[in-house]
Amino acid sequence: MKAAKLDDGRTVEEARATAVQTLGENIQIRRMVKVDTTGNIGSYVHTNGKVGVLVDLIGGDADLARGLAMHVAALKPPHNKAGDVPAAFVEKEKEIELAKMSEKDKSKPQEILEKIIAGKINKIVSEVTLYGQSYVLDGDKTVEQVVKAAGADVAGFQLLVVGEGIEKVVEDYAAEVAKAMQG
Repeated sequence: MKAAKLDDGRTVEEARATAVQTLGENIQIRRMVKVDTTGNIGSYVHTNGKVGVLVDLIGGDADLARGLAMHVAALKPPHNKAGDVPAAFVEKEKEIELAKMSEKDKSKPQEILEKIIAGKINKIVSEVTLYGQSYVLDGDKTVEQVVKAAGADVAGFQLLVVGEGIEKVVEDYAAEVAKAMQG
C-alpha cells in the first residue's frame, strides 16, 4: 500500500511520529479521508475539537459549503440523499411501522395502509438524510431546498469523530474460567 502524503510532502506516518515526539503521547491513526474534487470543499471543526466535517459541494460557494459542514456536525446524518439509504433499512422500518399500527389502522383498505406506511417511511428517510433534514442555519427550509436554490449539489460528506471506531473489549470472565476448567 502506498503511503499517504500530506500537502507539505510528509507521509502521514512522519507527521504522526512528529506529533508523538512533540506531545509525548502515543497517537494512533484509525481513520483518514482524502477528498478529490473540483467543487467547493467546506470544512468545519466543532469547538470541542472532537468533531470534524468535510463537505464536497458542486456549485454554490464556500459559505454554503461551510454551512453544510456545520449542519452535518450538528445533526450527523448517516446518508446524503434518499437514494443512498440502504433498502434493508427501509424494509426494516416498514416492518416496525406496520407492527406499531393499531388494529383499527390495520383494518383499513390495503391501498390506504400502503399510503400511511409510505408517509411514515418518507419521514424517517428525511430524518436520516442530509437533503431531507431541516437546515440548521434556516429552519424554514430543508437542506435540499437551500442547496437547489444556490444551484448546487452535495456530492458527498465525511464526518470524523475522535474516538470513533474504537471498540471496547467485552470480556466474559465466567466463560473464560469455565473454558479453562474444561481444558
